[in-house]
Amino acid sequence: MHLSDFDLRQLETRNLARLPVAEKNRLLEKLLSDLIEARERLAANSSTSSRPPSSDPPWSGPHHTYHPQVLPFMSEAFLKGMATA
Repeated sequence: MHLSDFDLRQLETRNLARLPVAEKNRLLEKLLSDLIEARERLAANSSTSSRPPSSDPPWSGPHHTYHPQVLPFMSEAFLKGMATA
């Protein structure tokens, strides 16, 4: 990461307006680089990195998808209502 939390807290519209174009461009490059790195970290899991499967969040696995045979007591109308909520 190029910018610290402190750096990011210092960014305000009025301060950015005063920066010369060259400095704004350098800042934009740093922000874009940090954003790309942060998104790559968020997308990382055991299949896209060297992390073990046990480090994957519990909601990302196939065991959390709905299968009718697992929840036969729920009506279709109830399940449709859950999906639209």
